[in-house]
Amino acid sequence: MPSFNTIPEYIQRVKIEAAKKNFETSRKKINEVMGDIGYSDSKAFWTVFRRITGMSPMDYRNRYNRRVMLARGGLSIGVATLERGYDALILSAEVH
Repeated sequence: MPSFNTIPEYIQRVKIEAAKKNFETSRKKINEVMGDIGYSDSKAFWTVFRRITGMSPMDYRNRYNRRVMLARGGLSIGVATLERGYDALILSAEVH
C-alpha cells in the first residue's frame, strides 16, 4: 500500500478505513457507506477505494463480511478473514 504524501490523501485513507470497518461489521449498502463517510460521487469513491485497498468495495465486503442469517432463532453464522489470512467462524444467537 502506498503511503500518503498530502493532507487530502491522508483524509482519503481515513475515510476508506472507515468504509472498510463498515463493510466488515454492517449490512449497509455500498451507497449508504459511501454517504456515511462523506462521498457523494460513486465513481470517485470506487476509484479511491480500489487504489487504496487493491479491490472494489463490493469485493472487499464480500471477502471480509461473509455472513449468513438463518431464519430460525436468530442464529448468525459468519466467517471473518483475520490478519494473515486466517479464517474465524463466528456464531451468535439473539435471545427473544
